[in-house]
Amino acid sequence: MRNRTTVATLGLGALRGLGLGALVVLGALVVVGLYIYDGGSRDHTHLQVGDCWDYSTRFDESVHVKPCSEPHYGEVILSEEWPSTGLSADFCEQRLNVILSKNSGLNPYGVPTKTILCAVTSADHADTRIGGLTGRVTQ
Repeated sequence: MRNRTTVATLGLGALRGLGLGALVVLGALVVVGLYIYDGGSRDHTHLQVGDCWDYSTRFDESVHVKPCSEPHYGEVILSEEWPSTGLSADFCEQRLNVILSKNSGLNPYGVPTKTILCAVTSADHADTRIGGLTGRVTQ
């Protein structure tokens, strides 16, 4: 009789151990999945005029598009076709000259996609590339 009890107890313990192991594996898969997905990170080519964003904390050049009413690092102001004469280093700075003169603490930023997206970023948050601006930039 004692042997049956021992076997039955061992069987339940093994099942509990398998269940706990399965939960640990499932939890690990969820954590890895969230790390890879990063809650909505995208590359710059998905930005559009009017988008506000922060950089992802996990991927160097990925961005999180977010409402402009929340703190953000950058805002896309305009989109232009690639110039036939070539792209100068200060292309976006020239296009955003009026905005930059009205708003202190902004840096121009160019995003080459199918067109050239010109954006502004928070000059005082350049080290973290998160936050710094709230609301839309005055144009």
